[in-house]
Amino acid sequence: MPPVSAPAVPPDLAALYAARVLSVNLIGWLVLAIALLRLLPEAGAKADADGLTEPG
Repeated sequence: MPPVSAPAVPPDLAALYAARVLSVNLIGWLVLAIALLRLLPEAGAKADADGLTEPG
């Protein structure tokens, strides 16, 4: 029976990498959401001022 080989990346290092990737991804989505929340009200107000939206 052949010997069982060890994984190329230690499990603790893989877990640390996964945690950091998820946290950086979360920060990126939060930054994008904040940017959109700050920009979208201005775009809506500009469309209203130009008469591009229907009243109501």
